Amino acid sequence: MHASVPRARNDVGSGWWCAALLSQAVFLKTYTQYVNEYRSALALLKKLGEEKPAFAEYIAKLNAHPDVGKQTIKDFLIMPVQRIPRYTMLLQVRTFLFCATLPPISGGGGGGGDGGGGTKQQSS
Repeated sequence: MHASVPRARNDVGSGWWCAALLSQAVFLKTYTQYVNEYRSALALLKKLGEEKPAFAEYIAKLNAHPDVGKQTIKDFLIMPVQRIPRYTMLLQVRTFLFCATLPPISGGGGGGGDGGGGTKQQSS
């Protein structure tokens, strides 16, 4: 097992990550509005590019700027939309790590084990 996994498991129990997520709850409302309007923004961007040559030229200059690399304005506009699924994945991983630290449930006999109380050995 990787050396950082046990540390991560111990950190889950402290709840620091839950407090950090809750402190960002206000921003989640903003993200909801942004995601709901994302397609409209793309449609408006396309419409302005078609109707206003000066706007299209300006966007082309922005997209060609060396500081943005190969990313376009559309790439930057999608970033907040992609952020929410990352939070979901973070919570799933944290939940998995937390559950992995819990002791096994012992039912006091029977119930799907291998009958020997240990792990099965595979024969070669």
